[in-house]
Amino acid sequence: MVFLTVLHWLSVLFFVGMFAAIVFVFETADSYILEFSFGLAVMGIIPWMLVVIMRYATLGQLLIFPWTKPSPQK
Repeated sequence: MVFLTVLHWLSVLFFVGMFAAIVFVFETADSYILEFSFGLAVMGIIPWMLVVIMRYATLGQLLIFPWTKPSPQK
């Protein structure tokens, strides 16, 4: 249980760090082309990730193991 809690908070910190990195790139972009292309990449990748997550994971697994499939229901 401790392992799952630690893993959960590491994943939370990871996603917060990713968000901070995206904001940093947007705020420090030297050209509009870089910002535009990066924005297109993010807008293209994130919806597909959300579709995959919503298809293969339950809410409990989103909090602990975002990459696992739900267990079969008995």
